[in-house]
Amino acid sequence: MNVLVRNAHAVIKNNRPFRDYTWLYRLDIAKSKNLGETHLNDKAAFTFLQCITKSFQIATTQIIKNMKFISFMMDGSTDIAGSEQEAIYLCMAKNGEITKQFLDTGYLEATTAADLKEFLFKTWDDHSIDKSLITFLKK
Repeated sequence: MNVLVRNAHAVIKNNRPFRDYTWLYRLDIAKSKNLGETHLNDKAAFTFLQCITKSFQIATTQIIKNMKFISFMMDGSTDIAGSEQEAIYLCMAKNGEITKQFLDTGYLEATTAADLKEFLFKTWDDHSIDKSLITFLKK
């Protein structure tokens, strides 16, 4: 199982599509690793990603509690099925150092301004983030 989680993490960390997870899985089987075929699909990669994401979210929520100011970035992409996936990253300054931290990801039916705002606010509520810490830049 460790190998499969690491493969899913490598796929995401290197900004590769989930179908590369299946390719890596087959490679590990070819190297005589006894992995079985239960998790030989890109849906398994997504499930492993959700577990990895949860551990990052817990760490990020703890970091946020000690911050006085947070800004955020969102990045989106369209998957093979045409669903919109958005990722939220937080930018924080701690002891004079600026860091970016992954917060969450989710699927949206559309990426209108209203949909993005709703997703963003729901994510903040899910992670108990004080909205007064977040800054919106306006023109």
